[in-house]
Amino acid sequence: MSNLNYFLYEALYGLTDVVISSPANNNILKYQSSNNSWINSNDVILSSITTTTLFESQGSLLIKNQGTGLLNILDNTSGVISLTDPLTFVWDGTNLGSGEQIFKSKNIANGNLEFRTLIPGYNLSATTTSDSVQLDVDISCGNIYYRDDGGGYTLSFPAINTWYKMTPIFVKNPLCNNFDLAPSSAALVYTGTVSKKAIVSLTLSTKIGSGSRIFGFAIAINGNIVDESVIADTIANSNQETSGIHCIVTLNNNDYVTAWARIVASPTPITFSTINMMICSL
Repeated sequence: MSNLNYFLYEALYGLTDVVISSPANNNILKYQSSNNSWINSNDVILSSITTTTLFESQGSLLIKNQGTGLLNILDNTSGVISLTDPLTFVWDGTNLGSGEQIFKSKNIANGNLEFRTLIPGYNLSATTTSDSVQLDVDISCGNIYYRDDGGGYTLSFPAINTWYKMTPIFVKNPLCNNFDLAPSSAALVYTGTVSKKAIVSLTLSTKIGSGSRIFGFAIAINGNIVDESVIADTIANSNQETSGIHCIVTLNNNDYVTAWARIVASPTPITFSTINMMICSL
């Protein structure tokens, strides 16, 4: 097989009926897929193809694939044949299966495959490298606690129906993520940069010296009492009582959460053996 024969075979592999003509004269070369042969203008099967017998010059050749487009083969005068204006192919993406959802379109036109934009949703973050995108679940959680099974922490109430902050010496749970303890303000501080909805839980173990009193308990964000967190509980007769608060809040960077208490009547100190605050983003 001559070099031109081999080149034409490689260039036209996969095409059906093809007609090659020279712009300089009327010589025509036809390829018929029905008998897998090259024929001339007189429908004679050719055993070989040479440029000297087929064309007057080895300049610009025009290859026309019937019904699918044009392909120019140009001699660059240095003996090397190059291809320009390749045929346009349209691929059908019907074999993408479930993966088709990541594509904006199932058709791949001109070799350009367009993907949908990946936007991380709530509590998700994306890390991009040169060849991958990693999605991480961004859960923020915080926990501080106080515990003293002996004397406990005592909070006094100079006035009734007035909120007073609980200020024991809290300990920070080392498993906290995006939360920190501010010891001077007895607060759990949100250090994350993304606004979060979160569940706040406050558990208290309390007692008073004698009698029976009604106390209120609540959490505050940046010193402001969260109304939906307020509860009332009766502490009586030196018994250890357990109270709990649960509510949903929105936290922004550097918001701080604290625990508060008040007494409804007859100011009486209250003693806490445990105070446990936990916050977890939704």
